[in-house]
Amino acid sequence: MQSSHSYYISILLTYLKSLWHKSLLLLILLLIGIALRLFNPQLLAAFIDTASARTITLSLKATHV
Repeated sequence: MQSSHSYYISILLTYLKSLWHKSLLLLILLLIGIALRLFNPQLLAAFIDTASARTITLSLKATHV
């Protein structure tokens, strides 16, 4: 079974050898997409925390005037 996997990998590498520029670009874009999906919740949480902190600050300033 292992020999069939290595056979298919060699066929894939032979095909991608002429397209290595596009394959590298696709890999980079894929990794950027994954990184953005992982970073998005942290960015959203920071935005929500900042917005709620400003709202609390504005409401405290309004009550003390």
